[in-house]
Amino acid sequence: MSVFFPFFVCVFPFLSVFFPFLSVFFPFLSVFFPFLSVFFPFFTCVFSLFYLCFFPFLPVFFPFFACAFF
Repeated sequence: MSVFFPFFVCVFPFLSVFFPFLSVFFPFLSVFFPFLSVFFPFFTCVFSLFYLCFFPFLPVFFPFFACAFF
């Protein structure tokens, strides 16, 4: 810990400089968060459709992957 302490002392001023920028970008993140919550069901639906389309092929490929693994 005593080895890393000077490193933290050197980095801390940079963090204090970047902190206002983070506080400025935080409202933008809170604005984009509702859009993410809107797109999340869309991504889950696409993933479930993709999984259902490829699920019948998984038992066919499973022995191949098992042989390749061993």
